[in-house]
Amino acid sequence: MGEDLAEGDTQRRTRYPMGPTAVVVADDARARLVLQGLLLIRHIRPEGVTDDPAESEVMIRRVRPNNLLVRADLSFEALSTLISESRAHVPSIRITLILPSRAGGSFEPELERLADVVLKEPFTMGKFAEAFAVQEGGSLGSLPFRPSRLGKPQRTDSRVELAR
Repeated sequence: MGEDLAEGDTQRRTRYPMGPTAVVVADDARARLVLQGLLLIRHIRPEGVTDDPAESEVMIRRVRPNNLLVRADLSFEALSTLISESRAHVPSIRITLILPSRAGGSFEPELERLADVVLKEPFTMGKFAEAFAVQEGGSLGSLPFRPSRLGKPQRTDSRVELAR
């Protein structure tokens, strides 16, 4: 079910400027689509999208992305294996985990030690932006508004929950 944007689709690749890249792992088709959109808004190019952690490891070896974004109901063992394998292939990879609201929090402290960022649903757009702000040269801080191109403030703290 995975979709690899890096292989054979040069027209799509050239549409986005060079910059940070990501592989997305999400168990829900809607979540995969929303996360791709959120990454593109942050100017991070999704190089591969899948629902299968094993397939994501193949993508990571091939495209060597800057980011791994995971939103899936996986066991702690599966998540820790995915993280360690990803770091073995790309030591500098930045790993962001999104924990679904229905997921139990029993292994949450361990995940916070393994991943660079852990977001819990529902999360705000501001928190998502902060998770990737390091790659844009800074932090957005705690400002609830960002100026738009038209000069009017836009709220960046709307809540995002990918599935119920």
